[in-house]
Amino acid sequence: MSENDEPLPGGGAWRKVDPKIWAPGTPTKLYTRILRRLRGIFALSSIWTLIILGPLSVLLTIWGTSYLVSPSLLGPTLILVWSALIGGFILVVEKTGYARNFEGSDFKLTKERLLAPALVLGVLITVFYFVTFVANKP
Repeated sequence: MSENDEPLPGGGAWRKVDPKIWAPGTPTKLYTRILRRLRGIFALSSIWTLIILGPLSVLLTIWGTSYLVSPSLLGPTLILVWSALIGGFILVVEKTGYARNFEGSDFKLTKERLLAPALVLGVLITVFYFVTFVANKP
């Protein structure tokens, strides 16, 4: 305890606390409050953004992929496109530093766990191509 930290009379806290820490801050201007609210609404992590962009992104990938491939190969190509988008998202999260938010989770990423989804997708794509090939036989 330093010489400036005197105990309060009658016990209680071991040193005095500045009451200004609970005082309300300076009022923010109207345009600042509006900008903060808009930033919160349009943030990419906002639930409303996910509700709107989730189905919209699925529809856009189906629409874009249907112009690139024939209808018989649409399913396997969509799986490839979505797996590439998910993998790209994971890489962006890792490289930007947001992955540290998941360090405390019980699901640890190992080489086997990273390789398993790629193998499962590969098997699914192979099955889809095989079924497509068999279905097109006369």
